[in-house]
Amino acid sequence: MVVGHLIKNIFGEWSLFKFFDDLNRARPETKNDGLLKISLSGYNANVMLIANSVNNPFWMVNLESFSCPTTL
Repeated sequence: MVVGHLIKNIFGEWSLFKFFDDLNRARPETKNDGLLKISLSGYNANVMLIANSVNNPFWMVNLESFSCPTTL
């Protein structure tokens, strides 16, 4: 994935949410309009993320403030 001019790989169970967070940091309007602008290897894609709800589950306040404990 390219965010700005930085290429990075994202792995793990939360990788989709990390991907969305990176896209939102690169383009703050993403959270409001649901447009994901992705560039990779010279190819560009615009993807509309449309939730079937008035509350978008991908950018909920509870998820934004969630973090895993550093130790158990």
